[in-house]
Amino acid sequence: MTNSKLLDEWIRLSGKKKGYLADRTGMSRQTFRKRCRNEGEFTTGQVEILCAELGIVDLDEKQAVFFAQDVA
Repeated sequence: MTNSKLLDEWIRLSGKKKGYLADRTGMSRQTFRKRCRNEGEFTTGQVEILCAELGIVDLDEKQAVFFAQDVA
């Protein structure tokens, strides 16, 4: 499960637009937004692209964003 709040924070800090990230991951903007809200899951490849684009290099941080166990 994606931690939507943490992902949004990483996107904000990167200065990149969600539309750009959607294009980079091969998704429509609508699909990207849905996955950011946990209405679907990112593929492993999409997670790798997003981590590269957002500068997420630490494995623990990657897990906190994209593989959260309990998101309030």
